Amino acid sequence: MTQNNSIIKILIASGICFLSGFTLSRVRGLAPWLLITIPQSCFLLLPFMLRFNPVKLEPTFFRKPECKDILLVLLLTISFAPLASFLTSLSGHFLPGFTEHLQKINAMALPGGLGVSEPALFILLALLPAICEEFFFRGYLITALERGSPSRTLPLFLSAFLFALIHMDPYYFTALFCYGIILGIIFLVTRSIWLTALSHLINNSLSLLALRLLAEDAARGLPGLFSLSAVLLMMIPLTLTAVILIHLTKRHRERRHVL
Repeated sequence: MTQNNSIIKILIASGICFLSGFTLSRVRGLAPWLLITIPQSCFLLLPFMLRFNPVKLEPTFFRKPECKDILLVLLLTISFAPLASFLTSLSGHFLPGFTEHLQKINAMALPGGLGVSEPALFILLALLPAICEEFFFRGYLITALERGSPSRTLPLFLSAFLFALIHMDPYYFTALFCYGIILGIIFLVTRSIWLTALSHLINNSLSLLALRLLAEDAARGLPGLFSLSAVLLMMIPLTLTAVILIHLTKRHRERRHVL
């Protein structure tokens, strides 16, 4: 697979996913749950339509993760969660309409928000994106780019950029881009799509929980965003996230050196 062919296929696949979500969002009377399931189905099916074979191209694609890697991923995901909230709030401070946007997101995440039962809501907003998006962005995009690009950083940053862009949410773009980089590092180090899906599932579950527990506070705006206490509190998860990422990056370099 040449570099140009890989990038062209990736742009086509990403464009189709983006356009499907964009078009469906403007269709009146469409069931809300279809706005989620159709784009997620594209993430899962398009790589196969473009002749992507994860087992053939990446023998360790579905390998069983080690216990130490599971613990690292759990710790990394939980430590990044408050940073993601802080980055989103920071974006909302500079972009208009953030409070209204939070209220809309919160209404969708509450029971009955999509017109489905609570277990179905968890599947639609947490489990389904974790599986489909990780297969597409980390499994397909990174793997295809690695085999078509001489650059070591292009697969990581391009997959993270497209991951953030395709959500079509300017308030969450920065947090999603940073989280996409974290997920990419996890995949590059462990070569296991299960670990990135696990991290994604935990992140989505924590987001749903936060929306329910902090709905009233979120609707009131962003008090104390730039206070000294808020900044100091962010240093704890920031430090922990940085330490884990440095450890994973070191492992990745050692792995490439051995290979």
